[in-house]
Amino acid sequence: MAAFRYLVNDVPASIDFYTLHLGFKLVEQFGPAMAILSRDDMTLWLAGPLSSAAKPMLDGRKPVPGGGIESC
Repeated sequence: MAAFRYLVNDVPASIDFYTLHLGFKLVEQFGPAMAILSRDDMTLWLAGPLSSAAKPMLDGRKPVPGGGIESC
């Protein structure tokens, strides 16, 4: 099973997009900060601006949506 974390600007709007248009199922939502979705053997973690994934990196840069995907 593959798992990916993706930074987004709006978690609820992203949930709507991924579930309505791309066939993902909502597994769990943590308010506006984060959500876990799944499709087949893939898990997608949507991390919004309020999540720990959006905190500045050690060098001070702030992660931005679309800036990278992590495989777990």
